[in-house]
Amino acid sequence: EIHEELALHIEVGRVLVIDWLAPHLGWDDAVELVFDGGSLDPGQVESIVPDPMEVRQAHWLTPDRAADRMAPFARGRMLSAVACRLAGNTQYLERGVPRGGASPE
Repeated sequence: EIHEELALHIEVGRVLVIDWLAPHLGWDDAVELVFDGGSLDPGQVESIVPDPMEVRQAHWLTPDRAADRMAPFARGRMLSAVACRLAGNTQYLERGVPRGGASPE
């Protein structure tokens, strides 16, 4: 997916988040996996070529600024992934929320 949408070759690390999404608006249920993509060096950043069919815009934002622009389930997934990367663990979510818990906001 990274190469397809950004023309970028990187090694992905461990799974940070596993997020189950219930069926919605005619779509079947889905499992979203978020992997640790590491940090990009300036050369990698310069080599990014967004696929115009899949990516309208790309922004470099802090997690808090990005969260302000995201749907609640995506915000929860992203904030959980950041927390898991820092803590060195993996978390299971359902629609962006830890099972049986509150959103990580």
